[in-house]
Amino acid sequence: MKEFAKKIFVVVSKLILPLFYDKKYFKGRWFDEKIEGYKWAWKNLYMQKIHGYNSHIPWPVSHRMVINNSENIEFDVNDLNNF
Repeated sequence: MKEFAKKIFVVVSKLILPLFYDKKYFKGRWFDEKIEGYKWAWKNLYMQKIHGYNSHIPWPVSHRMVINNSENIEFDVNDLNNF
């Protein structure tokens, strides 16, 4: 049952999260092989898109970070520490 719930979580995440972020940010080992990336994205979605912390950033980012210019950041989809 636990594996089924994980699969449902991933399917729902793949459908809903791209409404808020570009799909290219949901690739790499944290999203392909594990569900930690999706958990992290959901956790930060509320603060970023509802409360507006770093709302101008096109990928999920923690509200604890302040990013002024995302153009100066090199994004690697395989490194969850990017977020």
